[in-house]
Amino acid sequence: MLASQTYNSVVRVARICLLVLVALVGRSATARSQHWSLDARLVGLGAVGGTATVAGATLDPGDSDTVVVLPFGLLQILRDRNVYHPSSPGFDPVRAVEYASNPFHYVVGRSSESSIEARLASDVRNATLSRDLGRYVGFEPTTGRLADASLFSVGHTFWIRSADGHANHGIFVGAGPYVSVETMGAIDERLHEVFATGVDVADSTLGLSNAAHGQVALAVTGGYRGRLVRRHNASGRASRDGLYFGANYHFLRGLLYERDDLRMQLNTDQAGLVLDSSNIVVRHRHASGGVGLAVDLGATAVVNRWAVGFVAAGLLNRINWNDVTETTYLLAGLTSGNREFTPVVGVGHTDERVATPADYRGTAEYDVDGWHVKMAAGHGVGGFLAYGGIERRFKMIELRGGSQYHLGAWNPAGGVGIALNQGVSLDVAGFGTNANVEQRRQFGIAVSLRFKHVER
Repeated sequence: MLASQTYNSVVRVARICLLVLVALVGRSATARSQHWSLDARLVGLGAVGGTATVAGATLDPGDSDTVVVLPFGLLQILRDRNVYHPSSPGFDPVRAVEYASNPFHYVVGRSSESSIEARLASDVRNATLSRDLGRYVGFEPTTGRLADASLFSVGHTFWIRSADGHANHGIFVGAGPYVSVETMGAIDERLHEVFATGVDVADSTLGLSNAAHGQVALAVTGGYRGRLVRRHNASGRASRDGLYFGANYHFLRGLLYERDDLRMQLNTDQAGLVLDSSNIVVRHRHASGGVGLAVDLGATAVVNRWAVGFVAAGLLNRINWNDVTETTYLLAGLTSGNREFTPVVGVGHTDERVATPADYRGTAEYDVDGWHVKMAAGHGVGGFLAYGGIERRFKMIELRGGSQYHLGAWNPAGGVGIALNQGVSLDVAGFGTNANVEQRRQFGIAVSLRFKHVER
């Protein structure tokens, strides 16, 4: 029993510290969808991954490969495990969230260097907050809504050909993990000015709030695929021309739901210094069972060397969670040195529906004599996105380059594909990333294997 209580206490502290971090750090703490893309070929073309890319690849008539990521980034994350343990001197929730934003790909120069955000998160966690808030000047708290969602459904399409070969129909069956995160923050404008200028505010009550939740589910997918193809010409070039369309229905079996609503209150005296009465209240909700759904729709028109399409992914995306338990915790005295969160309200039980925004994306591709150009723009759970890239194909090698705009920043990308044999290729991509607290540009490396299917 004692061991169980100790474990629950550690988990609770870690979760609350991460919530405090998300409330304070800002955009850099939010996962950038490109880094959750498992396909190094798409990363090399600058593509922004996530749910829409998975749906787009499923509905794309030219995509008939199976991709397996080589997650070298996990070697960095697992090597630095003390970052995740609140009882360890190396505990750093800032780096823990940064690692989560890019778990699969290797990032050059990734380290656990100290930062203002890490110092503040650590001081809050240990209830050793400096009475002079000017000590934390220089970081940007998050405000507004930030969200991300990923659904990786792996399966097989069973095709039924028409007698004349002009139309094909298929049924897709697959399954995979579904993950979504969302945070919404607000901060007192006076407190924002303190963090920006270092000038304390006297005799005031300054507030910061944040609501953050995460969902994990198993997605079981059924879908329809349709092909309306023109007749072959003498060269066979027009055999790919036509209209391609499809739909996915994802049945979501919820496995884990965590939500924390945080309110941090900072009271100051006549000198603008933090009083002992400053505190944090966290309302925590948890569930381990739920049922939901999501729908993807898409179509692509192919004319000669052009392919133009549109995808709407995550329509009606929601999970109804059952038997949600709720507990409120208080950390009284952020300057007291007592870091124990005390439950102040009993456990309640209710049901809750959690919805996630849809992802809309228009795409265009051009293919000619060993050259391939790919472009897209749209609006996803992380806001406006756009990317473009070009690929040059040779007999045994493919060269790629591109750029993406997502979450307010442009980042370059490039890569190479090497044919290991007729059916397997090794894809390696390099990309720029500023998904770190300091917002400095870093260099990442993505690696994956591509298993080519036989053309239908």
